[in-house]
Amino acid sequence: MAKVLETLRLKRRKDAPDPHAARRAEAFLARLKGGGWETRERLYYLLRDSLSDDHDSIVYAIRVYRRFFLEYRRLSGVSEPPGSVLELGPGRNLAIGLLALASGTDAYAGADLNPKLHGRPYWFYCRLVEELKANPSLLVGDAATMASAADRAGSLVREAEPGGEAEVGGGRLDYHCPCDAGALPFPDAAFDYVFSNAVFEHFHNPAAALREIARVLRPGAVGLHKIDFRYHRDKSRPLTHLAFPAGEHEELRTRHGWTNRWRRPDYVRAAREAGLEVIEAEITGSAEVTPTLRASLQPEFAALPEEELSALGILLSLRRPRG
Repeated sequence: MAKVLETLRLKRRKDAPDPHAARRAEAFLARLKGGGWETRERLYYLLRDSLSDDHDSIVYAIRVYRRFFLEYRRLSGVSEPPGSVLELGPGRNLAIGLLALASGTDAYAGADLNPKLHGRPYWFYCRLVEELKANPSLLVGDAATMASAADRAGSLVREAEPGGEAEVGGGRLDYHCPCDAGALPFPDAAFDYVFSNAVFEHFHNPAAALREIARVLRPGAVGLHKIDFRYHRDKSRPLTHLAFPAGEHEELRTRHGWTNRWRRPDYVRAAREAGLEVIEAEITGSAEVTPTLRASLQPEFAALPEEELSALGILLSLRRPRG
């Protein structure tokens, strides 16, 4: 199966498949048609599993969308989709924005500092629309209206030029890049929901981002942020970055884009200072902290309680108070 995956791996060229790799994949799939169903079925699930954590993929986008929009219902106590949504760091495609609009959100905005979104290939968004039409339950909302919502999703995608990029959102999708989360270009109280997925750890000034979130959220509105504390250069050693002296870490962060080193207490304190209510700051995973490891860390981290030091990430749920 490893050779199968290698055969089907499509090299990127401005977000379009390499035609030679595509032809090889098509030839391989043509041979599969004459084989047993079990081989094709196993390949399908193997590929789907491999795409579940690939930030470019439709599978990944659907998984992240469902997680954050189901959580919105729980946190807000509202069954309807949020009217206006801001996603910080949408990354390599606007699939989550399209899913939100298809499910009933009136307006979606995405703000990203780094230009990871190199194009909007029409085939990609058409395929996402086909997935929704085949399975409307992928959308988060009232089951009775999701079928018609999936059908309407097609109106949110238009081919900008033959064989080229798509225009996504039907005028209701507002994408800003480069955009600093500490200086958002939106008016006060503009959003019902602000969320981010593994983005806050990359912010140079998380406190400024939290102040901006408090400003652009409507009174009573909520936000949810999945924050990854792990050492991103080698996640098998998740606390390694806490061992670097402050000056060395700052130089590496500036030069190579390393993550910041905020921990759960830092986010909770900064959110409250920004005027936000912290609904939850749930730890999403923990590392083993041995005496040897603790002794290798910088003093401010070595002194942390076991629960805070070992945390690999959090789900930070916030609300802007009313009044």
